[in-house]
Amino acid sequence: RLRENGFEVTIFAKGQSLFSDVKESIPGEILQKEGQVLINAKIELVADKAPSISELKASFNYIVTSARDASKVNVVDPKVGKTDDEKVFIVAEDQDISRSIKNGLTVANFITSLDEGKEFQEEKLPRVVSFKEIITDYFNHEKAVKEIKTIEDAIKEGLRCFSCGTCNSCGNCYVFCPDNAVKWIDNFPSFDYDYCKGCGVCVNECPRGVLELIPEK
Repeated sequence: RLRENGFEVTIFAKGQSLFSDVKESIPGEILQKEGQVLINAKIELVADKAPSISELKASFNYIVTSARDASKVNVVDPKVGKTDDEKVFIVAEDQDISRSIKNGLTVANFITSLDEGKEFQEEKLPRVVSFKEIITDYFNHEKAVKEIKTIEDAIKEGLRCFSCGTCNSCGNCYVFCPDNAVKWIDNFPSFDYDYCKGCGVCVNECPRGVLELIPEK
């Protein structure tokens, strides 16, 4: 996220190579592709080197690290990773990898706001779609991949995703609307609220729980 926001980013890896701590458990071809993503993003990678925070502060405006690598600073705002050192930010690690990613994104967004002199606005997550909102009758049944060993296994398992809350232009709302209030524009549904009477048919027929009825005030 920092690179997307225009920052020059350097990653320091303690091991002899990037991903050295996980190379025994993840196929090399996957790690190679992940590394190429970083290279394509023009992120500088420095392996087998772990400079101290004081050394990094002499060359970088901001340092983002984990709590275990920053024992000499104190966290003053764990939500955004802010510490008592204005240059150092801590990303909280979590057993849930998705939460760790979110923590990293929050810190990156806070640093961007700070650098631009703007007030930080935390990104609001979209509404969580529950399983009961998913109409499984519209999906083919596919058995789960018990153990992912190859890229093909990962893709096969990924294709089982319902894509909850994401419109894929299936057309159900357009087909089932009794009042022709749903228009089809550029392969995407568009709702004409002058004709919509709020019957909720489109909501009930949406396979992925994308639509919801919100009462007017």
